[in-house]
Amino acid sequence: MANSTYKTYSFPVTTRNQLVGPEFDLDKNVKEITGLALDSTRRGTLFTYGTQRIEIGGVEVFPENHRANLLMFGISAADKFYRFKQALTLGSGKLRIFFQDAWVAPSPGQPDDWQPHTVYVTVEQTINS
Repeated sequence: MANSTYKTYSFPVTTRNQLVGPEFDLDKNVKEITGLALDSTRRGTLFTYGTQRIEIGGVEVFPENHRANLLMFGISAADKFYRFKQALTLGSGKLRIFFQDAWVAPSPGQPDDWQPHTVYVTVEQTINS
């Protein structure tokens, strides 16, 4: 029997405009990935400047420079996840993210409020029980 569960992975973004490429091992009992969502400790920064490429099971599911705001959901959203039209069956059992905080420098005289932050990737997964 298969059960749906959620797992959150996180990584720090400590430098603006630098590519971060963490790789996570998915649990061995994960059968498929059915959805995904992004969040951050600095939601506004992620929403405005975040871009990424995401690979699941060795397959690119979102291309380079895909805007993070398309994978974020507010508190009023009825469905908190981007759901794949067809569940992703895993090949390598890895989640790989190539993330960039494409921060734009403020205009002269404007405050620079960029701060290091943590990005969270939550996957909706089906596990074998």
